[in-house]
Amino acid sequence: MAVGIVAAANVLAAPRGFTSILSGNTPSLEFLSVPLILSYCLVIGIRFAFEMPVDLRANWIFRISLEHRWTEARKVSQRVLLFFSLSWLAPACFLLTLLFWGWVSALLHTAIFILCTIALAELSLFKFRKIPFTCVSPPFRSYSGVIALIYLFGFFVFTTYIAQMEYWALLGPWRAIWFVPLFLAVVLGLRAHRKQMLDMDKELIFEDLPAIGF
Repeated sequence: MAVGIVAAANVLAAPRGFTSILSGNTPSLEFLSVPLILSYCLVIGIRFAFEMPVDLRANWIFRISLEHRWTEARKVSQRVLLFFSLSWLAPACFLLTLLFWGWVSALLHTAIFILCTIALAELSLFKFRKIPFTCVSPPFRSYSGVIALIYLFGFFVFTTYIAQMEYWALLGPWRAIWFVPLFLAVVLGLRAHRKQMLDMDKELIFEDLPAIGF
């Protein structure tokens, strides 16, 4: 979250001035990117924290009481991500946009932001099958550096390209309808792919086992 606040502050401290960011007939590109920056850092940060165990000696209760095919862990984790990101960012996004640009921009900006955050949470938990804070920390792997680069690339895409698409949409409110099929394509595509996964890849786990080589 601290990284998100610093990044958002740098965006608002644009060379053309904070006042110019809040002027104009539609929200500026810098203003649109701020909630996306905060949302990305929150969702990815909490998702990373899910992997960190609180006390492994206490996870025996989950091992005994829950079946390996219990699939609610991902759904509960998704609700946690959305609660901590949307519960305060969405109202703040709506109120600030309403204050400077009116009802239409506020509704469209908030709706697009909510859809993007839901899609991000869905993507970040695509293969998640653990109970948060109860599992052994994942081991360092040879491709961990590649994963870090993917997160950085995702940050750039989510906070830059989506903000540019939203800015283009708000210039003509009817264009915002394009976010609906885009959102549905991402979410429904992920869910369809998850249904096709093997049952063994959906089972609840408490530690990441090394891949079996031949």
